[in-house]
Amino acid sequence: MKDVKLPRRAGRILIVDDDERTRRVLARLLEGEGFVVDQCGSGAEALLRLGSVIYHALVTDHVMPGMTGLELVATTRSRHPSTRCVVISGHRQPATAPANITWVEKPIALDSIVQALGSAA
Repeated sequence: MKDVKLPRRAGRILIVDDDERTRRVLARLLEGEGFVVDQCGSGAEALLRLGSVIYHALVTDHVMPGMTGLELVATTRSRHPSTRCVVISGHRQPATAPANITWVEKPIALDSIVQALGSAA
């Protein structure tokens, strides 16, 4: 019988960023932590995925063409209120941002993202 290694975490994460390199780096990091990771390059693409898959967490860039990360978070939360949301930005968290998100400023501290997602499994 083949030895099967179970993941350390069972959470399914959706990474949304218009920068492909950032998505790949984050995906590699989170997969290494045992998460199942899907990637999208835009908010519109993410909304399509969110219509067919339930994610434990959403990690999104804030500034993207077409839809901001906060707009994506609002729509995600309206559909899936228990989805943990992490927003990555080169700017400070605006006062209008929901209190129940994790805001990570660039340069990205990868440990802080893993820590924020730790309970998403």
